[in-house]
Amino acid sequence: MSEAIALRQAATDRYRPDPVKVLFVAESPPDVEERHFYFPNVPRADTLWVELTKVLYGDDFGVTKNERARKAEWLARFQADGYWMVEAVPEPIHKKRREAHVLEHKDRVLEVIADCKPSRVVLIATPVWRALEEPLRAEGVPLVQTGPVSFPGHGQQGRFREAMAAILPLLVD
Repeated sequence: MSEAIALRQAATDRYRPDPVKVLFVAESPPDVEERHFYFPNVPRADTLWVELTKVLYGDDFGVTKNERARKAEWLARFQADGYWMVEAVPEPIHKKRREAHVLEHKDRVLEVIADCKPSRVVLIATPVWRALEEPLRAEGVPLVQTGPVSFPGHGQQGRFREAMAAILPLLVD
């Protein structure tokens, strides 16, 4: 395991809730080693964390620039609320063969799900949905969505918010 993968995994494990109520499965970490969902000091280009936090916490999340300084607090709240985000693929993947890379890690995702036993699972990013929706449903994984949730980068924030707004009521006990 590379040092970068180990650091990301340690950060992810640090924020694992007990119990895991909702597991979000994203595609892979960013290709910039200093950026990760669970790294508290990411000054920019932290779109998944920003957008997911906005969707889950609404008006509690203020101006992004100010909230970035409070990221560790937000991550602790995310954890306390039973949310956990993991990547299907532990290392960054390139644009080609995204679905194939995710599918190659299907067993890893199933192991995480079997270990944490979430009440609900949300797949984030269309390649993740296309690769894992059928195999996860076949294994009885409690997927809440009926279609893909776009990754909130590259101008897709509106689509992400729209899809998550439809899912949000299904995430509450």
